[in-house]
Amino acid sequence: MPDRYGEERTDTASTEPLPHECDNGWLGEDEQGRPRPCLRCRPNLANPTKVHGVR
Repeated sequence: MPDRYGEERTDTASTEPLPHECDNGWLGEDEQGRPRPCLRCRPNLANPTKVHGVR
């Protein structure tokens, strides 16, 4: 399979996705007992990123 530059890939990395284990979008609880969201299933619950120059 060619890479994004059109050259043949030489790496042996697997193209299979990483194992994914969560319980209906949740990864259990943190040390304070709050539920931890699976950011792969629930990306809307991630901390918002900060953009420089924008408040």
